[in-house]
Amino acid sequence: MKELLEILEKVTSVFGPLYGALFFVMLIILFFILYFFQKRIDNISEEISQKAISKFDKKLELLFRDEAIRVFLRSQTAQKSIKKKLEYYHKVYELYFKYQKSWTFTDKTSDEEINNLSRNISQMREDIFINSIYFGGYLTERLIKAVNLMYSDLRRKVTEIKTHPTKE
Repeated sequence: MKELLEILEKVTSVFGPLYGALFFVMLIILFFILYFFQKRIDNISEEISQKAISKFDKKLELLFRDEAIRVFLRSQTAQKSIKKKLEYYHKVYELYFKYQKSWTFTDKTSDEEINNLSRNISQMREDIFINSIYFGGYLTERLIKAVNLMYSDLRRKVTEIKTHPTKE
């Protein structure tokens, strides 16, 4: 609070008391507007998620009238989801260790090796997207982000190698 008052004093000394106070009030209003929109977006996303789950449950109930079948399908989906989460978490980390080899790439590195790594990363991105139904939003976002960062850094490294070859 003390720092905020110091900033307000500096603003009023530069722009005058009226503009300083107006600036301060506008900052507070802007903060509340941004906070409101952030909360509203969170609420909307939660509401959309709940509606999607509700629709899935309704379709499942209409599709399978027998409670035992519905319970079985839900448990199978949950078990498969856990297996897929662990499997792809492991696969992304295996890919990361393969990607680390790119840190030592030089202009003498074969195009085949670079293309192979690039294909592996692209394939992993596609696989994550296809299996995202089992991961949920948070894990899908994190896995895609990790793979995209690997891909973009590989592209940066390849460009760097091609434009600035090593001298012997």
